[in-house]
Amino acid sequence: MKEHRLDESLSLEDVGIWASTKSSPLHLVVGSNARCDLLVEQVARAKLREIHLRRQPVRVRCTGAALHSPSGEETVRYELFSSLLGLELMYSAESIIDSSGDDVRKRLLAHTWLTRTKGHGVLTGGRRRAIVARDPDSPIPPCFRDGARMAFPRRDTVADTVVQSGREMTGDTAFGASGTEQHVATFIYEALLNCHEHGRTTVDGVAVPGIRGTSIEKLRFPSKAEIAARRHLPNFVRDYLANVWDYMKVAQQALAITVSDNGPGIHTSLPSRTGETKRDRLSRAFSPMQSRKPRGGNIPRGLGLDNVIASSIRLAALIIVRSGGILATLDCSQAPPSNSPPPWKFLSEDLGVHLGTDISIIWPQQDGSPDQGWLFDRRGETSPTDS
Repeated sequence: MKEHRLDESLSLEDVGIWASTKSSPLHLVVGSNARCDLLVEQVARAKLREIHLRRQPVRVRCTGAALHSPSGEETVRYELFSSLLGLELMYSAESIIDSSGDDVRKRLLAHTWLTRTKGHGVLTGGRRRAIVARDPDSPIPPCFRDGARMAFPRRDTVADTVVQSGREMTGDTAFGASGTEQHVATFIYEALLNCHEHGRTTVDGVAVPGIRGTSIEKLRFPSKAEIAARRHLPNFVRDYLANVWDYMKVAQQALAITVSDNGPGIHTSLPSRTGETKRDRLSRAFSPMQSRKPRGGNIPRGLGLDNVIASSIRLAALIIVRSGGILATLDCSQAPPSNSPPPWKFLSEDLGVHLGTDISIIWPQQDGSPDQGWLFDRRGETSPTDS
C-alpha cells in the first residue's frame, strides 16, 4: 500500500500522481505540519473532488491525535482541517484514522462545521482564514449576508467582512495601505460574483453541490533571502515577490486572497469562437463585455473579470488563475504607464484536473503609504498628492 504525504513538501507533481491510482484506494498521510502552498492546495482540492466524484475510495491517516480536549471542550489539532482543502478531505474520505486508531472523520466534520457556524462562515487556522460556502444549502456564508439567505450580498457587505478579516490577520488598522482596501474589495466582490453566477452549475445548468469559498493568507518574509528559501512556493510567485520586495520590506509581508468554486472553469463558461484556443478563451473572459448570460435590459454585463484586472493593477498584484487544467498568471506590477494589463503568461494547459476555478491575487502589504499603485514609479506616473 503506497501512502502519499499531505504537507508543505507537497508539489503539483505529487498531486498528479494521485490520478495514477484510479483502480485502488488513495491513501493520504496527514502530519502535524500538514499545510500546503496556496496553489498546490487549490489543485489538491480539485483533484480530491474529482476522485470523490468517480467514487474512488480515499483513506486518510493522521500521524497524531486529530482532536484533543485540554479544557473539556474538544478542539481540532491540525491546521489543515480549518481550510477549504481540509473540508474537501473530510467530505471525500471514507475514513480518517488518527493515532488512537479511531475513525474520527464524522467528529472532525461535525466539529469543523460547528466552528464555521459559530464564526458566521469563517474558519481560522494559523496564517490563513477561509470563508466557507456550501452548495446548495448555504451558498452565501453568513458573514456575507445582508438580506435573504440565498440572495447575493451588496459590495459593501462583502468588502467590510473581508477587510476586517485582513486587518485581524495583519494586526494593522488598515488592510495594507490607505487606498488599498477599495481595490481589494473590488477584486473580492467581482470574483465572488463571477463564482456565484458561473461556478455553481455545469455549462448545461445542472447544479453542482460542494464546498467553495474564499481563502485569505498572510505570507511573511523577514528578509529578501527568505523569499528564495521558500522552495515550496512556485518559481513565478518567488520571482514576483523578489521583484516587489522594495515595496514590502517595511511590513515584511504579502497578502494572498483566493476565490474558489467547483464549476466547469472560466474558459468553458464562454461560447467558443471559430479557431479559438483555450488560452484565447480564458484571456477573452477577462475582457470587457464578455458574458454567457442572455443579452437584454440596461444592466451592465460582462464587466466583472475586467474589474478584477483593473483593481489588481492598482494593487500592483500578481493574478493567478486556475481554470480547469489551465494555469495562467498576470503580473500587474509590470503594467505600463497606460495601466493597460500586460499579457497573460500561460504555465500549463494540463494540471491533471478538469473542474473548478481558482482566482488569486498576491500583493505586497505597505505601511503608511499612499495608494498602492502610486508606489510603483516604474509606471512613470505622478503621485496624486503632487501638484
